[in-house]
Amino acid sequence: MNEIEEFVSSVLANKGKYQKLDLGELSEKQIAQINEHLDINLEGFRRVLDNSGVVHAFKKHGDAKAEVSRGQIVITEEDFSKIIEIVENPDKIEYIGKNKIGNDMILYEKNYDLILVRYIEGIRQNKKKHRKELYLETLYKKKPSKKNFEG
Repeated sequence: MNEIEEFVSSVLANKGKYQKLDLGELSEKQIAQINEHLDINLEGFRRVLDNSGVVHAFKKHGDAKAEVSRGQIVITEEDFSKIIEIVENPDKIEYIGKNKIGNDMILYEKNYDLILVRYIEGIRQNKKKHRKELYLETLYKKKPSKKNFEG
């Protein structure tokens, strides 16, 4: 079990406790990839996972019966260990607008053995607290459509 899987497991075992895992500062490559889609300077931003994103992902995408009815595949703790690979080498990346609290959102997609993994992260910045973060909004999987393999 890697560090991310251990974090996810701890969050699921202690849902009421605030937890945060710092995945490090964005690389120059990641900043350039994101900048192609968003006109925002992400220099000095860190990628983080926190309990709210993990709990949300499992609440929305962790029930097999519900996911099948939506044409999706239930997520597992192991899926979170793919986050670094997904953001470093996405098959697709795009800006998808703002969430309910006004944070910009980025969608990353990566195909794994005929399973499309979608990772969505938000951009959180607090100048007073000197906080610059990209955080997990949600993670889900589905069988890709034919168009996901074209291009």
